[in-house]
Amino acid sequence: MPIERFAAHLNSYMGTPQRYGLEAAAQTYGRGAPLVINDAGHLEEAGTDPVGIQGFAAQPGANNATAGAATAFYDPLYDDEYIGSVDTSAAEGTGTSAQTQVGERFGITRSAQAGQVGRWYVDTNKTDIADQRVEIVRLIDAAATIQGRVAFKWIAT
Repeated sequence: MPIERFAAHLNSYMGTPQRYGLEAAAQTYGRGAPLVINDAGHLEEAGTDPVGIQGFAAQPGANNATAGAATAFYDPLYDDEYIGSVDTSAAEGTGTSAQTQVGERFGITRSAQAGQVGRWYVDTNKTDIADQRVEIVRLIDAAATIQGRVAFKWIAT
């Protein structure tokens, strides 16, 4: 199953607000990628075990040679549900959804799997408190689905 890009799923009464920020140079992230603010104050794709997530991309990165292009992103509202896929960085492409994951907290990882590069997933291999970024609230696909979709909430970092 292809990895589902992170997206808003069930919104609070106000909806998930779309905001705009200035993009860093040479950004090639895809829609749904988590974004952070770099030292120059520009939005860029998050790295490993991101802290301070500002939102997730509403559109792909523009890949401009210079920083400063406007880009749209969604706030990671902590009361809203988002949709994404589960997988494991221990053996990418083999992670499955499980009912026991509901209520559990995990980290997120950028896929390196062929055909999935640039997509992020809920990483069931990242269970340390320092790595946790999301909490799974329910399964969308049936349990035991490889790279199954789940609904999750962001955890403030």
